[in-house]
Amino acid sequence: MLYPAACAANIHWIAPGATLPAAPTISLDRARTLVARFLRDSTKPIILAIARPVAKKNLAGLIDIYAGNAWLRANANLVIVAGLRHGPDSGEAEQNKVIGGLLSRLDRHDLYGSLALPKRHNQDDIAALYALARETGGVFANPAFTEPYGLTIAEAAVHGVPVVATCHGGPADIVARMGHGITADPRNAKAFAVAIQTLLMDRKAWDRASRAGMDNARRYDWHGYAAKFVAIARRLIEPAPLPAPADRLLLCDIDNTLTGCPDGARDMATYLAQQPKLAFGVATGRSLQEAIRLLAEWHQPDPRVLITSVGSEIYWRRDGVLHLDRDYAATIDAGWEPDKVERLLSDIVGIDIQPPVEQRRFKRSWFVRDASAVAAVREQLSSMPVRVVFSHGHLLDVLPIRAGKGAAMAWVAQRLNIPRSHVYAAGDSGNDFDMLDACRNGILVANHSDDLGALIGRPTIYVARRSHAGGVVEAMRAYAKRVAA
Repeated sequence: MLYPAACAANIHWIAPGATLPAAPTISLDRARTLVARFLRDSTKPIILAIARPVAKKNLAGLIDIYAGNAWLRANANLVIVAGLRHGPDSGEAEQNKVIGGLLSRLDRHDLYGSLALPKRHNQDDIAALYALARETGGVFANPAFTEPYGLTIAEAAVHGVPVVATCHGGPADIVARMGHGITADPRNAKAFAVAIQTLLMDRKAWDRASRAGMDNARRYDWHGYAAKFVAIARRLIEPAPLPAPADRLLLCDIDNTLTGCPDGARDMATYLAQQPKLAFGVATGRSLQEAIRLLAEWHQPDPRVLITSVGSEIYWRRDGVLHLDRDYAATIDAGWEPDKVERLLSDIVGIDIQPPVEQRRFKRSWFVRDASAVAAVREQLSSMPVRVVFSHGHLLDVLPIRAGKGAAMAWVAQRLNIPRSHVYAAGDSGNDFDMLDACRNGILVANHSDDLGALIGRPTIYVARRSHAGGVVEAMRAYAKRVAA
């Protein structure tokens, strides 16, 4: 949205590479010695934070979060490594202010015996602290107000330490890709504390996060970066085979429809490989780059068409390259006033506008804190030619009235010259409703949300017994049997 002239089809997202050390074999005594002078019981789980002593890292806020949760105070220790210091006023002005804030909170909350603030450390000490956090069943915490990348989040993964990290910035993407922890808003002290407490109390969840971190950390090293770069380059320079003429169209949502079950995803990839005349496409609320990333992570074939951003953008794959459907964009543009939409909703209580990266040319998006606010949004926008889409219990999108997954599905089918009776659509959540409502061969996967309950029982809707992608395959085979009969 910030670069109107840019075409999303020509932008490729690759996570930056980082030099991630191997988890060393190091004596835990080193870490125990470092924190022994601070902690009464060093066997308790450690909440570990490592960051430069600058205000945006919100280390003082982490102390407040810890101190304000009685369970954490009783059952865990907090260890904060905030750079190197000789004393509370031996550094630059911001560092002195941050260190002073940490020390004052130590006293204010009376955390002597449960909060460690080591003054000096080296790289071996840091490795030992990660190891001690893992040994004690602890977590790594990043409470930054915003974090451009989050190298320590990846480092914690290497060491098998689950994380609770800020939802603002890079850590949200890293944790989503590695699956090694939870993201939360550090401005909501209660929610952040509960996220830490949840991992510390649920050993099965802790084990899953620890294993996922160690298994997936190498996605962020330089070898993983190079492999992704080469793969993109090859797709751009190698000629793509022409697709076979299609006589059917299958459009699938991505999140919790194609994703969620590795076995189902494998079944889906196998099924699609056996259907040369089936045009496969996706219809998702995500941006183009995020859709491509998720499909690659779940080993799905390249779609012939991608309907993205809740049906506000369509991209066609031709000669191995994606092209924006500018005719569709021109069609939905009539009457669209996104600035006015934002102004009208600026005073609605219970919704928060999403970051700029989530806003698109034909989509404005908010987070919903209070579901009752959705009715107020609809009322406020009732005189405008817009479509309001509420999904997953906390996501709100506003689109031009002519946009949406249903409208995009009809557009794609017409362009492929495929009759409506040969169009299939699969989904699981509220932003799939208009697509499934308009489709003669709709598919509800078993894990569908209550948002789609009104569709159950219709002759045009197949409710699968299997969840996720396995449910799509089940439904497609069932539809094939009906045709054959």
